[in-house]
Amino acid sequence: MILLTLLSCKGEGVEPPRGYRVFVRIDTVRLEKLERDIPVWCRSRGRGDFTVVSDVPGVVSRVVKREGDRVRRGDTLLYVYRGPSFGEAPILSPAGGRVALITASVGSPVATGTPVALISGGKGVEVEMVIPNGRIGEVRVGAPVLFDGKRGRLEVLSRVPVREVGGYPSKAKVPGVRDGEMGICRVIYEESAPMTVVPSSAVYGGRVFVVKGGRAKSVPVKVLFDDSKGHVGISGDLQRGDTVVVLGMESLKDGDRVVF
Repeated sequence: MILLTLLSCKGEGVEPPRGYRVFVRIDTVRLEKLERDIPVWCRSRGRGDFTVVSDVPGVVSRVVKREGDRVRRGDTLLYVYRGPSFGEAPILSPAGGRVALITASVGSPVATGTPVALISGGKGVEVEMVIPNGRIGEVRVGAPVLFDGKRGRLEVLSRVPVREVGGYPSKAKVPGVRDGEMGICRVIYEESAPMTVVPSSAVYGGRVFVVKGGRAKSVPVKVLFDDSKGHVGISGDLQRGDTVVVLGMESLKDGDRVVF
């Protein structure tokens, strides 16, 4: 009885059985830059655009121009039928450019002031956004802006908040973005130098487990940069391409065999 009790007390120091493996999930060490950004809702619109409105009430009877057509100032875009007494009234383009959008079709009722078309002045496209209250101090003119996989720069940054929109109206130039696109922009306010990067889940108690030859090895690391999106830049004895554990390290010890 005494012998059994002593053996049970020493259970923690017993070596795991031969063939023992720890199941883990892994990832790869990379060398790259990390960024911190502010996600904001944005939309693109042509510079020098003109919204065309109907100057009479009635029903659209004919649409003369199509989206993509080039027009000059005074060209007829469509006709509005005002009834037997007045007949058709032409709706004219206020400027030269390209027909970016036709919002009315034959049979559509319109009132005075109803938007019926959009003319692009051909002066490029700008991306409009609002920097949230409380974040304006982190952003500067010239900051990188990512939109739909394309990269540009912040060109206009208002320092006067607009209460109705909840922040500071701003504009960016992003090459390759077309007129009328909407989505989430990311305004980058801090960027690191190239550094050793791992998933943030790989850092456990100031250490990272590297897998070499099927065994885990604990490596001390220090977090230098956290992008708040699941990756951290670190310093430590790691090389690009090393395999690191990102899940299951809680039960690992140096020298444990791992399966992934």
